[in-house]
Amino acid sequence: MNLNHCRKVSFILQLTILLFFIFTSDALAYLDPGTSYIFQLLIAGLLGILFTIKSYWLKIKSHIMKLIAKEDSSSND
Repeated sequence: MNLNHCRKVSFILQLTILLFFIFTSDALAYLDPGTSYIFQLLIAGLLGILFTIKSYWLKIKSHIMKLIAKEDSSSND
């Protein structure tokens, strides 16, 4: 990426965030404590899964590559 492209992307991102906060409307919604707790658990679980995948990504990737290599070598025989 060149510097000019990064500036354009940064400008578009800043403009989008600004417009998002300028043109807000009232939601007129209420989440009871039980529902907000469930949402919190779901988000924490998802982030935990993503972190675990990220932590073990190299092991997972090497295992998949070994499986692919075995299939390729057996099909070449």
